[in-house]
Amino acid sequence: MKVVETNLRELPSLPGKWVITLGTFDGVHRGHAAICREAVSLSRRNGLSGSIALTFARHPRAVLSPRHYPRLLTTLSERIPLLAASGLDHLYVLDFDEELRELDYRDFVREILMDRLGLAELVLGHDVHFGKARGGTADAVSRLAADGSFVFRQVQSVQDEGKPVSSTWIRDLLEQGLLEKACSLLGHPYFVWGEVVRGRGDGHRLGFPTANLELPDAAKLLPPKGVYAAWARAAGEDRWLEAVLNLGHAPTLGSSGPLRLEVHLLEGGKELYGRLLEVVFGARIRAERRFSGPKELVARIRQDAAEAPGLLAGLAGERRPEALSHPG
Repeated sequence: MKVVETNLRELPSLPGKWVITLGTFDGVHRGHAAICREAVSLSRRNGLSGSIALTFARHPRAVLSPRHYPRLLTTLSERIPLLAASGLDHLYVLDFDEELRELDYRDFVREILMDRLGLAELVLGHDVHFGKARGGTADAVSRLAADGSFVFRQVQSVQDEGKPVSSTWIRDLLEQGLLEKACSLLGHPYFVWGEVVRGRGDGHRLGFPTANLELPDAAKLLPPKGVYAAWARAAGEDRWLEAVLNLGHAPTLGSSGPLRLEVHLLEGGKELYGRLLEVVFGARIRAERRFSGPKELVARIRQDAAEAPGLLAGLAGERRPEALSHPG
């Protein structure tokens, strides 16, 4: 998949006739995946040039209502490989700026999608809204396509428990610590990417060295604080390693300040400073707590490390890292 990050003014023209979809695609959950797969399938069935997705570098609500926009299930760097896994040919990442905010949906379709990107068929989800004042609804786009200038196809929502799978629902589940259900709706495990940076050395002194991740975009949603059985791998590597992950403030060691994400690889022995580490949340072992001192803390960490492999072995399907189906 070819990825281009740009804005409206610099968006290149693309020859040919294309199937296009657009959206924020936060989480790239089962509903998003269905939309992307439909775009890819239509382009092949109908002999068109290929498939294109448009997404945004920032969540649109970060511009529309900056004090109230949602936490992200996936940062842009995490979203891109998930979208690529659907087989799309091109991904255009647009800066959601004031110019895009003020563009009427009719002008967006005609001037951007049709004139510049060669729109032949537009594939959108069930709850679509785009353009100025969110005027680009399914009904509005259907009326726009009535003149035959392009074909509009609406993909029905993916249902679970009788309601549509949505990023909002998944955020609510993660905030409650309900990882199993959240991953079921996502269709893949919940993960985070971060660069390994030097920490305070607490883990090494306790006998459990950790890779300290620089947390991603502050808008990234993380599960509740605590200790998790997890998998981790460095960028460019294929093998997932079993790990124990601590997300919190290390209260027993008197730590303060921002949230810390520390990963202890159960097999040890890897130098990871400066490398990008991908971490999959497997199962929560326990909540964060303050212990009486280092001795009690070490005993509990040993117990956590002993419990983690069994918990990971019991996870299946979309909770395992193989379900990500991207190269990392």
